[in-house]
Amino acid sequence: MYNFINNLTKNLYRPFILKIIICVQISLIILYGILMTLRTNGAVDFHSYWISGIYLRQKIDPYTGFIEKKSLDLPISFINGNIRYSHELNQEGLANVPANTAPVVLLLYPLSFLSWNYAKFTWLLINIILMLLIPLSTLSLFSEQKINTNEKLIIFIIFLCLYGTRNTLSSGQTTFLIYILMLSTILFSNRSTLLGSLCFGLALSKYSLSLPVLILLALQKKYKIIILGFLLQFLSLLVISIYTMTHPLDIVNAYINIALIHKNLPGVHLYYWTKSNFITIIISSLLIILVIGVYLSSKMNEHIASNRLIQVIVYCMFSFLSLLVVYHRAYDTIIILPIFALIILASKPSSLLNPNGIWKIGHIIYSIILFVSLTLPASGIPYIIHFFHVYFGLDWTDFQLNLITFVLISTLVILAFVTNGYLYKKWTTNLP
Repeated sequence: MYNFINNLTKNLYRPFILKIIICVQISLIILYGILMTLRTNGAVDFHSYWISGIYLRQKIDPYTGFIEKKSLDLPISFINGNIRYSHELNQEGLANVPANTAPVVLLLYPLSFLSWNYAKFTWLLINIILMLLIPLSTLSLFSEQKINTNEKLIIFIIFLCLYGTRNTLSSGQTTFLIYILMLSTILFSNRSTLLGSLCFGLALSKYSLSLPVLILLALQKKYKIIILGFLLQFLSLLVISIYTMTHPLDIVNAYINIALIHKNLPGVHLYYWTKSNFITIIISSLLIILVIGVYLSSKMNEHIASNRLIQVIVYCMFSFLSLLVVYHRAYDTIIILPIFALIILASKPSSLLNPNGIWKIGHIIYSIILFVSLTLPASGIPYIIHFFHVYFGLDWTDFQLNLITFVLISTLVILAFVTNGYLYKKWTTNLP
């Protein structure tokens, strides 16, 4: 596969052409983000954090405020001079659920002093900056590996093609922010306990997404970072509790109720795929046993503290596992971006895993399937929508989510077995 990619890069994907493609992609995705944000229901998910900030301005805890449907005092003034009246608040089609915990609500609090249109475009600008930083931060995980310029540009292109990238930008989600914080936690954990703890504590605000980093830190025995990260969460909750005169346990209870609300929502997690608690538990248990078994049998536990590549592999395995076991929407799949860098590394002639013969064909085909499944648009492709609806009675959204779930399961299984084989060869041949 590496020779196949190399031939493409020599004849077509030269750095200059790749950079042009990236510039066009960035222009198109920014235009898409602007057009979607201009819509009445634009920045649908960001609205919940903007409203949370307004609750805080009126000294109302946004979590119990949402659960108890507390009303806001009107009119509300903003620094840009606009005043929002009752008919403009809680617009139909915009989210109101504060799905992230206290640190993110406090971090985004200043945006609540801007009127809705100004606030959502400010957040769009911030998300664009984060979007451009993500491929660079992801590639920083592989600073010790030999990834050439063409391959780095291809990773950039892959990221810009992902459904999660488009959707996060257009919906105003916090996924870019949390993923950047997750990457920063991994990068800083060996350099600065303070910075690592700060990034981890903020990343915990979307606890379902940051779970792989928590597990990685625990396996590395970075207990100080974990404790300080949770301390940041507690102190942020305490700030909201004291400021709004709400008991901390009431906020925690609201956290739990909000988490339960999400259980039955559409997503790539196993429960939505199986619609059965029993089957979900069985499949989840088998996958957890597989990952833990590979982790222990391949001696990763002996090298995880010092070997960055093993850290990335462990992160990827638990990211796939987290996406399947815990509630996640399709846009959260951007956290597995490092898997594409691992695929490229595995394809190099110098790699112990360089596939040959039929394995090379399988490697190429499966890489394409993984890429396509993560880039399909949520709105669907008209002819394909019609085909699946007429001949299989399938809804496009269900098809897209079920396809992603199936691909996540199969990729996790393949990654586990391939990793086990790779590390067995690595340790037995004593390669660095």
